[in-house]
Amino acid sequence: MSHGQIFTVTKKDDKWTVKNKVNLPDAPNATVLTNNNEFLIVTFKGLIKVDNEFKIETLISEGFWCGLLSPNSILIEGQTIYIGMRGGILRAKLNDITKQEWLTKK
Repeated sequence: MSHGQIFTVTKKDDKWTVKNKVNLPDAPNATVLTNNNEFLIVTFKGLIKVDNEFKIETLISEGFWCGLLSPNSILIEGQTIYIGMRGGILRAKLNDITKQEWLTKK
């Protein structure tokens, strides 16, 4: 069972309201906001982007880490994405996700 959701939480007249905005295809492991205020989410299986309208774009459907390396952090620096996980860091280009490099300790 690997799933997740994005909710909005609002308060009006001392009453809290929670609304489900989108169901994620997988459990989220780490999230970062892009310069366009979109969510970039590394999940149990892959990498997705959720835009301001809560539409999902799959960037990586089945990452090599699926079920093994437990991604736990994500960082964007310019157009480069860094995903930290057990054993190393994946470096990829946001504008060309196919350009990936696996960084490990030498």
